[in-house]
Amino acid sequence: MFSADAVELSRQSRANVLSLGLGGGTMNGFLRYNFPEMNITVVEISAQMINLAKKWFDLQIDDHHRVIHADGVAFLKQQADTGMKYDAVLLDACYSTQETAENFICPVDLFLEEHVISSIAQVLSQGEAIFEEDSSIRPVRINKITTHTA
Repeated sequence: MFSADAVELSRQSRANVLSLGLGGGTMNGFLRYNFPEMNITVVEISAQMINLAKKWFDLQIDDHHRVIHADGVAFLKQQADTGMKYDAVLLDACYSTQETAENFICPVDLFLEEHVISSIAQVLSQGEAIFEEDSSIRPVRINKITTHTA
């Protein structure tokens, strides 16, 4: 996100960041703590994940860090349709059928469909920066997204 120059690497950064998927909220918490002026919107489909992040991972919500309980694909389309722009999109919408990290699917297949990739491209202010939190899990999947242009 910072190395692609999509977001200024400064504690005073006021970047507008969209995070699709919450998990434990550690990445978003890191951003909130180190970049307190950054505007972070997290969209999480699972109310259970939101509750777990609050209870066990000390998820903090404030004026600069909000969590929306919604379907990420529907949220993206709505944001694209209204012309909303983000400086960066963090894609952490994953699932697992097992208890081990080797079985995580990231991103969820739906996020690789052309209409969803198009929505992601439309909401990016520069049209060029999207980041999967753990691209080592499925590097081929993220390549499909990063090579798409608006």
